[in-house]
Amino acid sequence: MKIFYLYQFCILGGVTTQLANRLKFLRDRCEVHFGFVGDYGGRVAFEGYDKVRILPTVEEIRAYIEAHDFDFLITIDTYELYDALKSTNDSGTVIHEVHTTYEHALRQLAEAKDDLPFDYVLTPSAYMKERLEEMGISGAIAVDNCLDMNLFRFDPAAGVPELAAPERGQDASGRQREPGQGHGTDASGRDCEPRQGRGTDASGRERESRQLPDSGAPSGAGFGEPAAAGAARSGQDKIVLWVGKLDAHKNWTSFLEVAARLNERRSDLKFWLVGGYTAPEEVKRLLREKTEQMGLANLEWIPKIDYDAMYRFYSAVSSGGGVYVSTSTNESFGMTVLEAMACRCPAVVPRVGALPELLTGELAVSLYELNDEEACADRICALLDDGRLRSRLADEGERKARKTYGIEAVGAQYLALLERLGSGGPSEVKD
Repeated sequence: MKIFYLYQFCILGGVTTQLANRLKFLRDRCEVHFGFVGDYGGRVAFEGYDKVRILPTVEEIRAYIEAHDFDFLITIDTYELYDALKSTNDSGTVIHEVHTTYEHALRQLAEAKDDLPFDYVLTPSAYMKERLEEMGISGAIAVDNCLDMNLFRFDPAAGVPELAAPERGQDASGRQREPGQGHGTDASGRDCEPRQGRGTDASGRERESRQLPDSGAPSGAGFGEPAAAGAARSGQDKIVLWVGKLDAHKNWTSFLEVAARLNERRSDLKFWLVGGYTAPEEVKRLLREKTEQMGLANLEWIPKIDYDAMYRFYSAVSSGGGVYVSTSTNESFGMTVLEAMACRCPAVVPRVGALPELLTGELAVSLYELNDEEACADRICALLDDGRLRSRLADEGERKARKTYGIEAVGAQYLALLERLGSGGPSEVKD
């Protein structure tokens, strides 16, 4: 089986990570090719795999397709594939994967669906399947995202990595940062993607080594400090961790409100806000101003974390009795929540999008209504103070993550689905 994936951004983000995770399962079973319209340093995710190409024009995409006899052509929210297929005789099965939750992107797909030559639509959650059906896109197939459980694991001995900060304007390897960063409203991860437009990702997160620019933070605010140094000062303080982009979708201002409410109740907390390095300067300035105005001297802003180091942060938070909290307005899946669960870090999340699909059974006690910061603080305090509840949720979260969302389990399901679709068989993978 020969598979071609096309995505807009070759960036260390959520979609690229999902593709790299799929490759770990598929590479010994299929011939898998990856095409990206823009290069933003994401090739490292594929660990030297030789079938990753940057194809910036429709003509180059078309030529690459014509040079191979692909069984499957799969686009992830990227419409250039359809332009390339207009003048080819390729007979492969065309799949459109929907990971975005942005209304304009979903509306574009709904309006163009009758003119686009896809055979099937895949999406990462039952929530997204239902939402697509409401928009007139029926028959979408829900297939879970997967997580590398060898990487995301609880390590009780893990310390928070102390990473050296490279020069401002460079990435961790010394390369200049890519130009053209967007306005910071693209997705659910730590940093902004390069640009917005059609086919943007709703779950991709920029995954690069931590960068600690001169933040201009008020004295004592902890902005841009290495987290390990802050943790050393915090004594027995418990950590409340938030991970995401500084955008309206991730709703970071709600996290500040939660932190302020928690500070009114107790004095044993420290807050880590991870993400936002590529946010516009005015957003960073607003973060600094709000942090100072709200008296959040115990909040540390960590602009970037290396993807391979994230398990150490989740593990350190879990070992110290802390929690992970999300304030997102919507999620097509919820990768950071799954990462926390896999590392035994209890999660408090809003009842939005696909997040309730992750927090089922007793885990659902940690759900709260969006923007109800008081209720969010209640859920956090319950996990901080009730050791038995915390232990049960940590056990159940880790069990569910490993049983349901590992690369082997999801990969086998995904490959079986492709085999059925390729043979014209039934497409159902789950209700």
